[in-house]
Amino acid sequence: MPEPATSFISAAWLKPLWKKLNAIRRARNADIEKIKNDFADPFDLARYYVEPDCQHHNPADHLEDQQPRSAIKSRVFRTINDFLEGDYAVTGSGKNQMFILSDAGMGKTSLLVMLKLAHLTSFWPKRTHCELLKLGPDTLERVKAIREAGDTVLLLDSLDEDPKAWGRIQDRLMEILPQTSHFRRVIVSCRTQFFPDTSADPFGNPGRVEIGGFVCPMIFLSLFDDHQVEEYLEKRYADTWLRWFQVQADTKREKARDLVAKMKDLRCRPMLLAHVEDLVDSSLTNWDEYAVFGALVCAWLKREERNLRKLGRQDVTGEALYSACLLVAGHMQRSGSRFMSETKLEGLMQAHPELAHLTQIEFGGRSLLNRNSEGDYRFSHFSVQEYLVAQGLLQASAALEQLTVPAYASEKVIRFVLDGRKKECPNKPLVLRGLNLARFDLKGAMLKGSDLSDADLSGADLSGATLDGARLLGARFDGANLTGVSLTQPIEGHPFSQEMQGDAKIDLAWIPAGSFLTGDSGEARHEVTLSRGFWMGRSPITQEQYKALIGENPSHFKESGARAPVEQVDWDQARAFCEKLNERLRQTGDNDYCEFRLPTEAEWEYACRADSKGAYCFGDKKAELGEYAWYEKNSGGKTHVVGQKRPNDWGLYDTHGNVWEWCQDWFAEYPVGPVTDPKGPQEGQDRVRRGGSWCSTAGRCRSACRCCVRSSSRYGLVGFRVVLAPRSVS
Repeated sequence: MPEPATSFISAAWLKPLWKKLNAIRRARNADIEKIKNDFADPFDLARYYVEPDCQHHNPADHLEDQQPRSAIKSRVFRTINDFLEGDYAVTGSGKNQMFILSDAGMGKTSLLVMLKLAHLTSFWPKRTHCELLKLGPDTLERVKAIREAGDTVLLLDSLDEDPKAWGRIQDRLMEILPQTSHFRRVIVSCRTQFFPDTSADPFGNPGRVEIGGFVCPMIFLSLFDDHQVEEYLEKRYADTWLRWFQVQADTKREKARDLVAKMKDLRCRPMLLAHVEDLVDSSLTNWDEYAVFGALVCAWLKREERNLRKLGRQDVTGEALYSACLLVAGHMQRSGSRFMSETKLEGLMQAHPELAHLTQIEFGGRSLLNRNSEGDYRFSHFSVQEYLVAQGLLQASAALEQLTVPAYASEKVIRFVLDGRKKECPNKPLVLRGLNLARFDLKGAMLKGSDLSDADLSGADLSGATLDGARLLGARFDGANLTGVSLTQPIEGHPFSQEMQGDAKIDLAWIPAGSFLTGDSGEARHEVTLSRGFWMGRSPITQEQYKALIGENPSHFKESGARAPVEQVDWDQARAFCEKLNERLRQTGDNDYCEFRLPTEAEWEYACRADSKGAYCFGDKKAELGEYAWYEKNSGGKTHVVGQKRPNDWGLYDTHGNVWEWCQDWFAEYPVGPVTDPKGPQEGQDRVRRGGSWCSTAGRCRSACRCCVRSSSRYGLVGFRVVLAPRSVS
């Protein structure tokens, strides 16, 4: 069935497109060379291209290729054709601007190039123009110069490789979308993990995304299925009428089939399939992405070394070429570029003479390093550059005590570094301090003992990762997936449990930073700000917990049970318990950036209130106190097992009643005016206790109620709870 005259792209055109491209080779040489320089070899692409499917949901979610979250897929040409053909008006609302997302090597760039080739070979409707641009610092200036925008389809490739988007993807999108909204259609490609965490379509429609008021269509490229893999291999090793060549094609095709079967999900990535010939002879059996890239680079270097030997260049070894490539890849990554000019390379040769070896390479279709018509060097795929950057970092760390990842490292670079460290130097400390790792895919990552101080891991997928002993001071984990993460150290913003002897442990709730008005009616009220969050025990320390750490139980009310609060401990005993906890904390990893201690008076009241402005954590009604506290009216003259009453909104139990709780501060009059992170006076006679007890009146159980007592006092109505806080706070 013929395609309609208005079609932009069709699978039926693949074979005639390649033939027509060859026919116009001379007439459109400049356009073809530009595509070859900036993107890919159009002739190879048109000859071997296999149309992928697309879908509305990320195929990486829930291992969708095996356990579908959504089985609804469609051929990508049909989907894009419907988008390009639509007769809706250009309104600036985003409906004419589509995003195509996928992981690295899945064919985003190839798809946009195929669209451009269909236009170049006159398959498109007449009077419709097409511009294909690689996103970069000067892209929007080039976009402004395009005439007849209303009749032009604008293809913008590789948002994730645009240096102006690194670390500010949302801002970059808000520059691109308004300035391209007047084009007939716009298609932007991007790696899935790089794309920002945006809102869904306001009406819940699948395949749409809201970005700063623009509601845009969005699709994900699907992994190749077995049929598409076989289609690619049939094209790569096509049948021929000459018997000898046919035998060779059959042999290679069978070897390739055996190889891709071993590669499992990696076989579904078009970029890796394109280099299948370099992988066929590899002896590897344990295929993962790191191993595949290593095999690709190794095969390429061996081939280049053989070629140079034939030319009489015995002095150029594969190792020398490899070292030169590491230098070039690292320089490109640091400068935020995918290209290196010949002039720049010559300048670097003064300090690194080995770079001269790169000028001897025979550049061709299977080369991982290529040159464009202007002489600029670039790697065949950005992932190859990222792999080599990771190799350079691993190599540089060999003589160092730690492996430091710089700020210019992309998500893929870090993933390669993690894989390489796991195989080559698993015990070497990894430093990721202060990096922007927001929304990175760190699933199952081995981060044991790593320094993640001040790193932004917001929205990152850390499911199944190992974080034992990692330094996490100041690290942000807002919205991070921590499923299956065994935490032996605290993560700010998340609850934490400190293991003790036997089955005993202390559960702590995260208390966020904030401000509150201390005191209540009849008292000098003032605003208190706590600039950093901290963890607080969900309950007072119990007799069981105290005995597990100290070895004795001083409580008067032992008959109340092992899970009743410990009492008859003075202030020094409570502090000594905290010091023992710190020893235990350090035994489980490098946790010296946090410490257990008694809460300051301000921390105690702030945590007790849990944002309540009333007399109690639940408001002002005394009649409800019995639901939250053991006090004179319901205690029966003794302590009770913790956690039996209702908690406050931050998950803390028994902040009202049961036992008074020691605070860190010396007792003094409140200061006048607002204060930040108060710690009380430097010295005094009495310590502060808070919260009331089993024998207190309702008034004495108020959040703001203060009581002072000698630090050496031991009563059956005084206990304590602990906080865990960054040392900068204490």
